[in-house]
Amino acid sequence: MTSNDEELAAIYGPAAAFSEHKRGAAITYTPAEGGAHRSGTIIWVAAARQVAGRQLPLQYIVAPDVDTGFIDVVAPGDVIEGGQAEEPTMKRYKPV
Repeated sequence: MTSNDEELAAIYGPAAAFSEHKRGAAITYTPAEGGAHRSGTIIWVAAARQVAGRQLPLQYIVAPDVDTGFIDVVAPGDVIEGGQAEEPTMKRYKPV
């Protein structure tokens, strides 16, 4: 883990081992406050975890393409479309 990864984990929680979208992926999503769809790049995928007695789901931490001065926290259900992930995804092996 790099120091940047350690900082992100300290702020947003541990990295998720599995997720549909990965760090570095460009996604289009509905922001939590509503309004028009936004696009951005995933900078961290926070694992589901318990915080102060509350269960938090997996969350994508996204840097919006349009500079708002803030990051967006995006739930998997709010992702409209996603691009190629930073890591390759698994594919089903079909024997010949």
